[in-house]
Amino acid sequence: MGWKTFYHVDEAFFKKLYDENKLWGELYTIKILIAGAEHYGAGVISSSPTPFMQSPKVVMVYGLLAKKARVKVKLYAVAGSNSEGVVSIGFVGYKDDATCKDEHGYDYHGASIALHNPATTAAFEDFELLVEVDGNIIKLSTNGTDLGAYRLDSAPQSFTIACRVESVAAGLVGVVVVGVSAEYYDLMEDVMAQMMSMMSAMMWAVLAVMVVSLIVSAVKGRKRGGE
Repeated sequence: MGWKTFYHVDEAFFKKLYDENKLWGELYTIKILIAGAEHYGAGVISSSPTPFMQSPKVVMVYGLLAKKARVKVKLYAVAGSNSEGVVSIGFVGYKDDATCKDEHGYDYHGASIALHNPATTAAFEDFELLVEVDGNIIKLSTNGTDLGAYRLDSAPQSFTIACRVESVAAGLVGVVVVGVSAEYYDLMEDVMAQMMSMMSAMMWAVLAVMVVSLIVSAVKGRKRGGE
């Protein structure tokens, strides 16, 4: 309760882009086959290192009393047959057209994923990257593993998802985003919900007291009648 979605894309969205041969920002739309099932997303797969490539900018939405948001990114790390390499995926915040930087001057914050697949068939590993925003503080984790917190020079007004192939020792590797969900925290809704819950509890408590009082009165009335 209190969390509201302001941005959402899924495999159906990426399939439409793929069928129309369109990019998602700078990222290529990709179809992958896992256990006989087709999956659609956007990202990069390469046999050599690539520069960072970014999704379209998404305007960040905050509640009235709290600048809290969270972004969940579902992805597959991909390793072709007889492949080895490192891929990276992360978050870039923006204030106007400038990127939000941490105290060390970095504007990209994410996870590096090492891949090694000696098999003759492609391998896929699913991940969820979670970015929690609290004002100008961002906290990252993948599959529940904490990646650290960073203090930016400004609360992000918008953001992109960025990924790249860092290195390739053999074959080809990549990363494919198959879903993004962004939510903001509505503090007022939470406060109102808590107040309503308290009022409901108090109402039931008052009713319980009234019922007990009526029962006690009825019992006393019977005793007097018996006397």
